[in-house]
Amino acid sequence: MKANVILISGAKIYAALIAVLLNVILARNLSAGDFGEVALWLTYLNFIGLISIFGFNTSHIYFYKKGVDNSQFLVVIYISLCILSLLAVSILDVKHNFQWAVIGGLALAGLSLINAEAQAKESFLQYAAQVVALATSVSSIVAYSVWYGVHDPYFLIQVYSFLLVLFFLVMAFLKRKLFLERSLKILRGKDYIGYGMKGFVLNVLGQALYFLDIVMVGHLMNSAQVAYYAVAGLVAKSLWLLIDSAGSILFPSLMFGSGSERRRKTLTAIKVSAALCVVPGLIFLVFGEWVLIAAFGEDYVYSLVPAYILILASFPLILYKMCSRLSAAENNWKIAYYSLVFAVLINVGLNFFFIPLYGIAGAALASLIAYSFCGIYIFCKLKVYGS
Repeated sequence: MKANVILISGAKIYAALIAVLLNVILARNLSAGDFGEVALWLTYLNFIGLISIFGFNTSHIYFYKKGVDNSQFLVVIYISLCILSLLAVSILDVKHNFQWAVIGGLALAGLSLINAEAQAKESFLQYAAQVVALATSVSSIVAYSVWYGVHDPYFLIQVYSFLLVLFFLVMAFLKRKLFLERSLKILRGKDYIGYGMKGFVLNVLGQALYFLDIVMVGHLMNSAQVAYYAVAGLVAKSLWLLIDSAGSILFPSLMFGSGSERRRKTLTAIKVSAALCVVPGLIFLVFGEWVLIAAFGEDYVYSLVPAYILILASFPLILYKMCSRLSAAENNWKIAYYSLVFAVLINVGLNFFFIPLYGIAGAALASLIAYSFCGIYIFCKLKVYGS
């Protein structure tokens, strides 16, 4: 079990580091405005990929263990949608970034389903290899294009989308035995959606907090400010990866034991995660300006203050991340839903007020307040503090 957690966490950390390196290369070689366009597009891409999977990946793992398999049918759907979207863009000569985000997002959703198939069969080495291969192949080709003089953001977006679709089709071909095996009992799609929607809604609401920040900065300011905020978010999310890894380790242990024992484990995980975040947070507090200039360039000093604020938001985020695992383990989804819905509403409202006043620092401040409400609300509602 521990070896599998380390393997999966290691693959995710590697993919995150590759993403950081790609962003550094983009920021160093593109203007802030062009990098902002790419950063905004990547935000749309990831959010669309999350939405379009409809919780099928989670449902596939759950129902596969019960002798039900819809993977052949679902993979064919995503392949068809990707190809039809590419044909539509080529025929209509559509030159809008959002359409390319839809195409890339569908490919990401299909890849999530293929990864879920590996998880369902407990092929964790295969899962880790797929994550590493995707991060390495796509990011390296895009980085190579930028490094050798391709600085048109729209062209880079097209290349990125096309590579995601190509990687998905290659993976589907390598997994072609899925379509030749005798199927298990097929379940109706609404049952897949019904189960997966529980965790899916939480994921969408959680991602919406950051997604809305980027979108509103782009709407109320300009693409250069999007670039600066994206770099601040990249710094904070590098720290949040530690929190997610701790949550992945915590969740299986919460499936057993009494309510008080689960709360004790949750509180311990909160304390350990907070301790893990303190040291890198303090290091960035001291050396953050130098790190931003060395990695991204002098213009990205503007990312420093929002990065500080988002790092501070890590601590209430720990409360939410750990307590939401407890909520899921106890099948008590409503508390997690309420905490996120209220947090999203607070975030949107404060962004309209803070961004015109304080710029991207205001967006980060809105996130800090929203995360604080979210974390404290679920922590108190589940009464973890009394364990």
